[in-house]
Amino acid sequence: MAIIFILFFSLLPVLLVLIIVKILGYDITLNAIRFIFFTFPFVIATQCSGIIRNLILKYTIFSEKEHHYQLFMRELVKFLYTKENLNFIFYAAYSFFLIVSTFKTLQTGGPLLSQEVDLIVAKSFLVYIACTNMFDRKKSSSIEGKNLLSLIIKILLARDTDKIRVKK
Repeated sequence: MAIIFILFFSLLPVLLVLIIVKILGYDITLNAIRFIFFTFPFVIATQCSGIIRNLILKYTIFSEKEHHYQLFMRELVKFLYTKENLNFIFYAAYSFFLIVSTFKTLQTGGPLLSQEVDLIVAKSFLVYIACTNMFDRKKSSSIEGKNLLSLIIKILLARDTDKIRVKK
């Protein structure tokens, strides 16, 4: 049940965005939809793990404390559903798929599932690595989104007037 709730809360934002895109009239190919579903729910699950864990513990069957089973499941969700543990699980799953897929391709010359799906999973893993590394590096960087956006807007709107030339 915990895995189902994790998937639900991770897939819901992606599904809503795809529905909005379809309503706006944009056409998305099946392979692009597969890529989106193989990538962004995993990024959301890890980067929003605290929020999703709290939603699971507050609004699902795990919020009740009537039985020992529910208490143990709450503890399991708290223990397992952390950013670090999810990163490890997703890296292990992607790596396992890539190892098996590569071995199959080298051994038989054919893809594991299909050429498109193997490519989608490989690219999805690369995007996942890039996103998780970017979010992890954000903590140690001094870039603030608000200040960066303000500077970019100032650069775009800047005019080289006489007053500014005098100050230079």
